[in-house]
Amino acid sequence: MSGTSYSPCFPVPSPQNSPFHQRTLDFALPRDAITTTLEYARGHKRKTSFDEYMHDETPTDNSEIRSSGGEMEHVNPVKKLRSSITHRLPLGKLLEPLEKNQLLSVITQLVDNNPQLQKEILSYIPKPTIQSVSNLLSNLERKLQESFPYSKFGPGRDSYTYNRVQNVLVEIQDTILEYACHFTSSEEFPTTTFSYLHVATSTIHRLPDWEDAKNQKLKRELYNRIAIYWRKAIGDAASKLGEGRIYGQLVVGEWARNLDLHNTESSGNFADAVEDFKTNLGWIIGIAPVANHFAQSRIASLTGF
Repeated sequence: MSGTSYSPCFPVPSPQNSPFHQRTLDFALPRDAITTTLEYARGHKRKTSFDEYMHDETPTDNSEIRSSGGEMEHVNPVKKLRSSITHRLPLGKLLEPLEKNQLLSVITQLVDNNPQLQKEILSYIPKPTIQSVSNLLSNLERKLQESFPYSKFGPGRDSYTYNRVQNVLVEIQDTILEYACHFTSSEEFPTTTFSYLHVATSTIHRLPDWEDAKNQKLKRELYNRIAIYWRKAIGDAASKLGEGRIYGQLVVGEWARNLDLHNTESSGNFADAVEDFKTNLGWIIGIAPVANHFAQSRIASLTGF
């Protein structure tokens, strides 16, 4: 074998042929001396480092670490940093990542602690619209479907399934009735009122029917209560005619068709509302004779006869 050893990748001159290898190192120390020196240096370094640390951490003035009560202050630097970051963020950025329930909790607690703010907060909240409430009801229906337990035969209608989705059904019921109270107030125009009642009643139709009759109670009562709001809306619309309001035949005809559709779909749950409609508003679209003096005078003022 030659005097030159080869690396797996490229040739490297042998140490024996290196001019540095042939030169005597006069400054080399014995191995024992090197080991002793290193151990001394390590021990000395640890001692020096510890002493310096203790020296740096030792306060020169006790008054700097004592509070006004004479006790040492303990400040968590992480907590202090987090607090400073929170204070620098604007309110909008702090509220932006919150979930809906968290925002509701914040506002509710704020009003509970400061009742005088309720009126001002209400002035900033936009009024609900038919579109916004329709979206809300659609989301609740989706939530209801997602609450059904899985079955390879499709959504069940037994008591076990009803118990699993009952909370969502109650949420839908409360939402429908709360907004029914809002949209049938005297401040709302009849067109808006009847539009909401149509949306709400259509939602009730789509609620599931259950095998056990007692589980049908919620849907049955919801039909009965929404029918009361239909009758109230019909009465309010008729009273507004006496205040000079005029409803077009196309608009009133749409109200009548929707009400008749809901009455058929619910197997007659809105029969009383249908009769109220014929009596008070039917004359506008010619489905009932004029039954009161006001209606007669109103027709005379519109037709000249």
